[in-house]
Amino acid sequence: MQSVSDDTEPNQNRESRPMTNLLEKDNGRTIDVPEGSSFRIELPENATTGYQWAVDRFSEEFVELVSTEPHYASGPPGSGGKVEFVFRAKKAGSAEIALKQWRQWEGDASVIHRFNVHVNVRP
Repeated sequence: MQSVSDDTEPNQNRESRPMTNLLEKDNGRTIDVPEGSSFRIELPENATTGYQWAVDRFSEEFVELVSTEPHYASGPPGSGGKVEFVFRAKKAGSAEIALKQWRQWEGDASVIHRFNVHVNVRP
């Protein structure tokens, strides 16, 4: 099942359409996206703990990482926020995206959460 935000994605050749927005509850899901469209993965994060979300791997032939952007509310020190990964569907096919929440300097033994999504890119 897809969670769709109110954001729209401008495209010179097509009308604006909602950008697919995946949340933590969408872990393990399969989504269908049109070729050329973008989709977002938003995950909760509190970087003050040292644990941050990072891309573990993805199928570069079919999708590309467009941006990674943290969003933290102005609040007391230690307040959490979220991180956003925006991907674009490059060409028709099947892609896997795997993210991990870890302390980079401690290596893979420090992974505390994983997020995976299967993407079917439609022509």
